[in-house]
Amino acid sequence: MTPQEIAKQYSTMIFLSGSIHEGIDTGDRDEETLYFISKNVKHLEIMVEKDHWTNEDMTAVNQAIADGTAYLGA
Repeated sequence: MTPQEIAKQYSTMIFLSGSIHEGIDTGDRDEETLYFISKNVKHLEIMVEKDHWTNEDMTAVNQAIADGTAYLGA
């Protein structure tokens, strides 16, 4: 995997992290919102486990996973 591909994947993960928080911030618990959060949390969980990461800061990603998981369990 090239550095550019890694950077693109990381950028997407940061975007999804923000999207998860936007979904949570709405306070909506309808089926569509819960599905959106669930789908993106699962995707981030898979991506974090990839072995091609170097020095990317996963703090925001891990926080989105934790917050999304908590919201879904609430």
